[in-house]
Amino acid sequence: MKKWQVLLVFTAVGLIASTRAAPKPTPRQAGLISTNTRLVRLLVLVFDNKGARATGLTDRDFRVLDNGVEQRITYFSNLREPVSVVLAADDSRSMYHKIPFVREALDTLLDPYPSVEVQRQFRDEFALVRFATRAERATRFMTGEELEPWINRLVQPTDGNTALFDAIYLSTAVAHKGSNKRRAIILVTDGGDNNSRYSLKETRRFVEETDVPVFAIMASPSLLPQWILPEGPKEPPIAGPQTEHPPISPDNPLIQKIEKNNEDVIGPAERRGPHNMKVLTEASGGAVFTARRLTDLPRIVRAIGQAIRYAYLIAYEPPAHMEKVSRTSSPGANGWHTVKVSLVPAGRYKGYAIYAKDGYFDDQIP
Repeated sequence: MKKWQVLLVFTAVGLIASTRAAPKPTPRQAGLISTNTRLVRLLVLVFDNKGARATGLTDRDFRVLDNGVEQRITYFSNLREPVSVVLAADDSRSMYHKIPFVREALDTLLDPYPSVEVQRQFRDEFALVRFATRAERATRFMTGEELEPWINRLVQPTDGNTALFDAIYLSTAVAHKGSNKRRAIILVTDGGDNNSRYSLKETRRFVEETDVPVFAIMASPSLLPQWILPEGPKEPPIAGPQTEHPPISPDNPLIQKIEKNNEDVIGPAERRGPHNMKVLTEASGGAVFTARRLTDLPRIVRAIGQAIRYAYLIAYEPPAHMEKVSRTSSPGANGWHTVKVSLVPAGRYKGYAIYAKDGYFDDQIP
């Protein structure tokens, strides 16, 4: 065979191999509002006027608008689903006084719901991401029973800045490694960011295109608990390098440094925290909750955990005319479809809170 023929054969083989290679998934290919067999699916969380998970609703209680056009619901469910939850803990400098609050929130999230037997039956699983100057995955996915003893060891005060937006990117990647289809990220943070590679705008666009709702639990600025911080287990639960944390002691140089420089702990980044969290949680289909008293924390955490497990799943078929219009003259920026989910009649559900993603891109339509 001549040299040019051999070259041609190898070129052809390379082309065949390249055409068979599966494309890498992108966030837009896996939307929480996703289209499967021409169905747009919405994961909807509802809290009643007392802040508890709203139960007993049917498809007749929901109204869905897609670009202002009411849709007929073709699928509806609120069955208990197993969940893969990423717990993202902020242990940056601005959270020093709130580390006990962070630990308490995480411990409560890991409480078996409604019992150990049921949680084992549904195989709920949890992974921990911690972030300060940088975000890092602290554990693999495991049961709540397995993860709980590690919280005190892994969540420790640091003198680092806050890479919140990077933590959301990392937490999303970790969530997609979960074994359950229903996934969520729960952040315990003050919402400030001063050390991320990504901007608020970039992060908002990212969570709009993913299938993982983000929930944030924040402590009110007036809530600065001074609890005793006990030590945890001595060995990390995953392989690889781990950040070493000094013991908690008033004589510890790190603690003295934080105390000395803590006058401006509520700085510009932290003051932007509530706005950051509102923008990002709403874009993802989640929500932000603020504990103003210590007694608020268990109620908030348990309500979030229950709502994730029992979220309402609503699906509808996008109208044919909408497909054609969206391909030619986009109904929104870059083909964005605005979706609004509400409860009807409104008077019956006064004080209820409903959370769902507010749109999807038309290139998700098959």
